[in-house]
Amino acid sequence: MSYYKYKPRDPQVQVNWTEAASNLTAVIQDEVTLRKEKKSAIDEATREYQNQLNNQPQGESTSIREWGLKFGDQAQKQMMMQEQLLKSGMLNPNDYTLMRQNLVDGTDQAFSLMEHYQEVYANKMERMNSQDIATSSQALEVWMMENAEGFANFNNSQLAINPETGKVTAAMMRTNSETGERELTKDPNQFVAVSALQGQILTEYDKFDVGAVSSKFVEETGAWTTIEKLTGSRLEAGQLLTSIDPTSKTLTEVDRAALAKAYPGEDMAGIIDIYLSAENAAIDGIFGNPYNLTSVLTENVVMADNGKNYTFTYDEAEANANPEMILMERQGERNVPVFDESRNQHAAEQEKAIRSFMRVDIRNKINKEEKAVSVKDYTPPTYAPNYTEPKDVRDDKKKLEKAQGLQTQWNSLYSATAEERKRIIQNIMSNSLTKEKGLIALIPSDNGSSIEFIYDDGRASRTVQIDGATNESWAQLGIELTDLTLEQAGLAEGDYNPDFTGVGADRNMISKYNVEIDDMFESDMGGYGYTDEKDEGFLGRKEDLIAADLNNLYGEYGITVKPSGNLLTNEIIISMSGYKGSTEFPSVETFNTNQNTNVNQDAELEKIKNWIKAALASTGRVGALAKAKGFSGKTKEIIYGPCIDGFKEHLKLKTKKEC
Repeated sequence: MSYYKYKPRDPQVQVNWTEAASNLTAVIQDEVTLRKEKKSAIDEATREYQNQLNNQPQGESTSIREWGLKFGDQAQKQMMMQEQLLKSGMLNPNDYTLMRQNLVDGTDQAFSLMEHYQEVYANKMERMNSQDIATSSQALEVWMMENAEGFANFNNSQLAINPETGKVTAAMMRTNSETGERELTKDPNQFVAVSALQGQILTEYDKFDVGAVSSKFVEETGAWTTIEKLTGSRLEAGQLLTSIDPTSKTLTEVDRAALAKAYPGEDMAGIIDIYLSAENAAIDGIFGNPYNLTSVLTENVVMADNGKNYTFTYDEAEANANPEMILMERQGERNVPVFDESRNQHAAEQEKAIRSFMRVDIRNKINKEEKAVSVKDYTPPTYAPNYTEPKDVRDDKKKLEKAQGLQTQWNSLYSATAEERKRIIQNIMSNSLTKEKGLIALIPSDNGSSIEFIYDDGRASRTVQIDGATNESWAQLGIELTDLTLEQAGLAEGDYNPDFTGVGADRNMISKYNVEIDDMFESDMGGYGYTDEKDEGFLGRKEDLIAADLNNLYGEYGITVKPSGNLLTNEIIISMSGYKGSTEFPSVETFNTNQNTNVNQDAELEKIKNWIKAALASTGRVGALAKAKGFSGKTKEIIYGPCIDGFKEHLKLKTKKEC
């Protein structure tokens, strides 16, 4: 052994093994203590998190409460898995801390979402049901709540926890078509951050007050008055026609020339129609807020052209396939409607529907007035004393007086009772002017919705709708018979009475069309032929078949036929709307259909035919029947009587021949 260059140790420098051992023991003890503290902290955090899961928010919504319970169970399992991985050494503390914090934060957000939902649930329901537009929600708010509640059902959604990161996301569930098991969806539109759902729940979308906007525009739109003068004549007074119509605001060529001179270089073509320009500007104003548009579509327009109610979607493909779908998109915590044609091909149609509704709502509030004032601006020629007016002048005056007398009768029909109308309409039909016109029947409907004018010349006959007639429109209708001006005719007075039950006038119609009516009856009811073997004939069948045939043949003229319901008597009951009846032909008549011979059938059929004729004539419906059947009124004299027992008798010669 060599001791070359060996330096001996200082004998005073000695290792204190007791101190070293004590220090090492302290370090180890500190580490043990630190680990115990960390373990205690982890255990305490676990207990706190468990308490958090155990104290979920409660409230009025059952579905979201159940949703939270499902998440609590899932979160508890995730927490236990993280703790086991940590304690087994498979998860380092840093990763454990990050995953646990993500889980805790996600749980805080989820429970906060539930608390907010419970807090606003009652208020949202109140807003949805409010009848006051100032406190009402639009359909978008309801849809957002439904969407936040699991796209309409929390049973179909789940709060999902990413096992690798511990992050919490709301996602929809779907059924796997291959396994039949429920699993998380793969559709990106159906994964939503919890914070975004909070935005949906908390945001309020007020109903847009369309009426207030349109009323304000109409109120601020000035009146536009035009005056036209009609010069009078010997027979007619002059008139000043005043029209007040804001929608007729337009610029004349003179106006535009003056504006062009005052504002050189500016295009005046776009403001020719002043009213339309202002109306378009008012409608454009609501487009500044896209939530106004969603409100108008869902609360006012309501229905798309395909007949389906407007609603919302986040799916662009669904919006493009369905015109009733309003496209929505999430922008952070905001939800914004999209009316961009590049993304929603129905956007232009939806905007057009909004503009159309707003325009109609505005114009429906605009009052238009037209006034006519008579002015005496005609100066008649001066005649010498004892001068006699020319015959044509006297004739014109008489014709005017006669026409005005007929017009007065017509105007009185407007507010008269049904009984008064029966007398008035007969007077109108007996007037020589209506005869000259070729008017042969006036047939109002019982409910006053229409009136039929029937003329000798069928081409002039027509039916006019009179439901809701005004004093002026009724007078205008009478002018068809009098050829007066409205000034000469005057207006009908009082309130319109729609009751025309039994009112009608039919000048000599039965006598004119009697033969053709008999031929019609023979064609309709005479071709059934009674036979002993089959017990047939028109009246030899069941009452319900007879009633059905008569209703089908003559129901359009007000006739109603029904079986009596008495199996022992075999009868039908016949009536006609508006027919009051007479001693010979009561308003409701019963006929026996239990006929077993041709003679009996023919006799009973004759009674039915005579009753129908009487009812048609009394209610003024013969003309309508003649028009519908194409009767000419030009027939040969009746030679033979009705067919009785297989024979008919010549009315003059009294000879018989087979039917």
